[in-house]
Amino acid sequence: MIKCMFFSVLFSLSFVLFQTAILDSFFLFPIVPDFLLILVLFLGLYNGSLFGEIHGFFTGLLIDFLTIGPLGLYALLFSLLGFLSGLLKKNVNTSG
Repeated sequence: MIKCMFFSVLFSLSFVLFQTAILDSFFLFPIVPDFLLILVLFLGLYNGSLFGEIHGFFTGLLIDFLTIGPLGLYALLFSLLGFLSGLLKKNVNTSG
């Protein structure tokens, strides 16, 4: 579990920097992909609702600090989506 937490923090920090520093500055396409949302959904689906909720909250809080917007909006949204995707763990077969 410690190994999974370490890699999820590493991926989320790299995706936050990639999304806020590089992808937001391109003006070729008006749509910016949200890699952090995909990561939170994946981690909630793969590790369960508690891990998805905790990781979603801290990832959302990190995005709230780096972007202009109401504080806590992304934290609430990502924690809710991490929890809901963790509830689907029982219904979706993730073993290869």
